[in-house]
Amino acid sequence: MTLEWTTEASQAAADLINENSSLDYALFTIPNPKKAKPQVVVESKGNGGRQAVFDLFCDDASQTKVLTGAFVVSAVDEKGSVTSVRRKLVHVTFAGSQVGIMTKGKLNGWSGPFRDPFPGCATYLQLFGGDLDDLQEGDLEATLMAAGGATKYDFSNQTLRGSVGLPEMSAPAPAPAPIVSSGKKFKMPVKAPEPPTPEPTPEPAAPAPEPAKITKTQEALQKMKAHKEAMKRNAEAEKTSSPERPVLQPVTVQEKEPTPPEPTPTLPKLPPGMDADNVEFVMLMSTQSGSNKQKNDCRASQQILESIGVQPTIVDGADPLSKKKRDKLFRVSGIQGNYPQFFVLPKGMSEKIEEEDEEEEVVKGDAMFFGDYNMLSEKRKNGTLAAEIGLGDDALSPLPEQEENTEGAASSKKLILLISSMCNAKVMAEQNHAQAVIEGLGIDMTNQLEVLDGCDQQLRDRRNELWGVSGIRAQYPQLFTVDDASSKIQFVGDYENIMYLNDHGSLAQEIGLSA
Repeated sequence: MTLEWTTEASQAAADLINENSSLDYALFTIPNPKKAKPQVVVESKGNGGRQAVFDLFCDDASQTKVLTGAFVVSAVDEKGSVTSVRRKLVHVTFAGSQVGIMTKGKLNGWSGPFRDPFPGCATYLQLFGGDLDDLQEGDLEATLMAAGGATKYDFSNQTLRGSVGLPEMSAPAPAPAPIVSSGKKFKMPVKAPEPPTPEPTPEPAAPAPEPAKITKTQEALQKMKAHKEAMKRNAEAEKTSSPERPVLQPVTVQEKEPTPPEPTPTLPKLPPGMDADNVEFVMLMSTQSGSNKQKNDCRASQQILESIGVQPTIVDGADPLSKKKRDKLFRVSGIQGNYPQFFVLPKGMSEKIEEEDEEEEVVKGDAMFFGDYNMLSEKRKNGTLAAEIGLGDDALSPLPEQEENTEGAASSKKLILLISSMCNAKVMAEQNHAQAVIEGLGIDMTNQLEVLDGCDQQLRDRRNELWGVSGIRAQYPQLFTVDDASSKIQFVGDYENIMYLNDHGSLAQEIGLSA
């Protein structure tokens, strides 16, 4: 549907992007959105910048309107005695809480004509109803800082006004000190003006990049990236693993005379029949695993060890206090994020590896990776588990039965797919693809999957709760699991992670719907 900008609206947009204009915001509306050729007219313009736009969006009269436009912010770069101030535009599109769903559905098609009069904006915001968090000074500055190019931002534009001699918003201020401006960069001297020197002032070198501030969204994305890398390593480890993989085997040591025995041999050199008093068997598990299979494997492993009289030292990988110990054990096994894992260590080594000054090489030399649940179960069935741990023969000990895996159709988990009905064509295609992939898992789309629209103001609290779990705001789609018994919500991933899990055949297991 074609939009028609009125002459007055086109002129106001041109005035706003003019670098010499005192105008620092302009908003437009569509009074006739249902007509064949809707018109864009001026809603408000003047001085006030971000604050004026924010106040208009909060006005009750704006809740029935679609508003679009832009406002000016001052990008300030400070290096030594030179301060550079640049004029930047932030584009906004706003749909009030009482705007009809049919009109909201047209916003995607209007996004191009809305933005065309304002080329080169620093960022683009799409806001709905009372959700104006992205327009708050703190959130907006974080967004602009992430885009780079400035040390700080002045939303009142007083810095910019002083640098180019534009009229003040209120009472006239004293005449500004003479300065020199050129192009889009304005150099504002900090000291009082001095007589000009014959030598031209050299252009200041680009400021050294400061360490980027880590926002919650960036932190969540970093965690997601680490999670994907760990899953990739696990997948590769599973492909290469087999019942015949190298394990700790009894070694016959021939005594050499007159060479005396080593006073303190490391664990890999210990002879068969090792004394249980000199070693400890460590089980690395997780009490917060989202996979029912891993939970069952952990419980079955404890039963197997109890059946041969072994009380393992438990290391909970989900406990923040055990993070350092968990990470060092991960480095010993070479497998991250997979539970349970078993290790044989000299007595007391499980506590020693937590010491801050402990060298990683020492830990690797003294600790031996015994295997995972499959290896533990196989050796128990063969009757060799106790002998390899150093406790004798376990062939006559009864085998415990593993609990039946309850993943799959009988799972007590449900899924929430967080989407947006107000998005561009790319996001819409990704949302549809993600929903099709989930449907392909064979779940009950009516009873097990809830599709939640993040743009529905009645669902705003639930949407914010989900954003708090994932740590990612205003990004769609996002997939979550909800445990019926505990109502605990877990974040599975965004579109990229959903596709990664599906491509590697582990999506169903990750969301707890299959073994």
